[in-house]
Amino acid sequence: MAGMIGVGNIKEGIVSETTETVLAICTMVNKPLVNKYRIPCHYNAVKNTYILLSICESGGISLEWFKNNFYDDKNYSYINKEIEKISPGSNGLIFLPYLTGINSPELDPNAKGAFYGINISHNRAHFARSVLEGIAYLIKKNLDYLKKLVINPDKIISLGGGSKSNVWNQIKADVIGKDIIVTGQDEPTSLGAAILAAVKLGLYKDINDAVNSLIKTKKEYCPLNNRVYEKQYRTFLDLYNRLEVIWSEPL
Repeated sequence: MAGMIGVGNIKEGIVSETTETVLAICTMVNKPLVNKYRIPCHYNAVKNTYILLSICESGGISLEWFKNNFYDDKNYSYINKEIEKISPGSNGLIFLPYLTGINSPELDPNAKGAFYGINISHNRAHFARSVLEGIAYLIKKNLDYLKKLVINPDKIISLGGGSKSNVWNQIKADVIGKDIIVTGQDEPTSLGAAILAAVKLGLYKDINDAVNSLIKTKKEYCPLNNRVYEKQYRTFLDLYNRLEVIWSEPL
């Protein structure tokens, strides 16, 4: 909730996503919104407002797992440079990022991770890029559920460790088909907490005043390759539906 404030997500219609070990997708609403899609609704840090909070445990931890096992002697900057050499879509390779099951939107602890479409042309970098793309597909899937609740923003604000990767931000923009916004704060969650304290101390009139004074857009990533990902996203959804039958069967 502090992170939302720290990037200016303080009005209805704004959506932010946090790509850390856990992926979180957040939007503010002015009244409690209990919904059939089971998106959790919490009281917000902004008085008299609420948030819809989709949580995916298999977020950035998927990249962390891949790095530790296949790039253990390299840093993330090196991996990003490798990924930039690979064309969007990873030559048909698709990753299902369900290494710890899935919370939103299916709430299925039995879901499993998978790579699909492997062929002889794929190398380590293809797999790395497909991991980033798979997490972007998961963000889009959760946004599709928010759209069913008539929450369909033009832009998505990104924060967390994943937002520091230019290539990942571009992948998200391409997969989701919306602009990805990154603000100029390195630690927006800490900033959000500081804003709450500053408003309480009277240093700013209200949270809106503080946000307008302190938060600026640093960079905006526009979709460039959305059409490349449309078919693969449909395959991503189809793979989950087909494999869900296997996951539900007892061993």
